[in-house]
Order: sequence, then C-alpha cells, then structure tokens
Amino acid sequence: MPLTQLDDALFAGLSELKTVSGVLALIAVPQYDIHPQNSHFCLLLENIQDPGNLGSMLRSAAAAGCDAVFMSRGCADACRQSFARIHGGAFVLDLHEHADLLGVAGVFPGTIYAASLSARTSLYAASCVADSVCYRQRRSRLSQELLVNTIPVTIPMPGK
Repeated sequence: MPLTQLDDALFAGLSELKTVSGVLALIAVPQYDIHPQNSHFCLLLENIQDPGNLGSMLRSAAAAGCDAVFMSRGCADACRQSFARIHGGAFVLDLHEHADLLGVAGVFPGTIYAASLSARTSLYAASCVADSVCYRQRRSRLSQELLVNTIPVTIPMPGK
C-alpha cells in the first residue's frame, strides 16, 4: 500500500474534519449483489438530500430488520467521511446508491407502501412485515411513477 506524507495545510484542506486525525485513506465503495426480488424487507429512498435525515432513516431501517436500502441519484452520499463517521447504520445495511427505484419496485415481489402525509392508514395499522417501504420526504413528494401500485401510509408522530 503506497504511503504519502502531505504538508499540514494540504492535509487539512483534504480532510472534512475540523480536528484532523493525521490519517487519510482512499477506499473503494463496496457494491453488494442483493437484488430486490431476493429481499424480504427493503427501503426505497428518493431524493433524501439531508445527511442527518438519511442517517436517521438508515438507523431506523437497520433497527427494523431491513436487509437492503435502495437510494435514488438525488440522495445524499452515504459514503462521505462525515456521514459515515456519524451514522453507523450505513455499515450494517446493504446500500445501493444511484439505484433505479422504478426498476427495483418493478421486480420486488412484496407489497410496496409509500409514506405520505395525506394517507389515511397508519403504518402501524398496515401489515408491513416482509414488504417494501418507499419513503417520502416532508417537503418533496415521491415521483408519480413511484406512487403507482403503492399503498399510502402515514407515520404518526405525536406533538408538532
């Protein structure tokens, strides 16, 4: 493995951390060979741009037993140093970045639920075990193409 020593100013410019550790590494992003038709519970994320929101969703997916997460091109980069350092859920899930969500939804054999603020059925009242869930961001909507053939559900949150 080649090692290179950098000037302190250049090193600080390359690191995303305020306090640098003294070590940087360039690694290949892992690619998993999980296909939606072999998944028992996967999460589809469309255009989730805030790394904090993405991290929360990945941690929740890991806790709920998801085996794969498919993210559209518009999602935050799950392999960025600052994101990966903070959100450990990224390392216990099979992540598929830049996924074709329509293609994933088209071959997934289970029921697809779409989180929607206007839905009348609660996620907790729906029978979601062994099914796929599409997520909708609060300020944007899932594309109309993804909403076809989905069951809309709401995720109730007490308070404001």
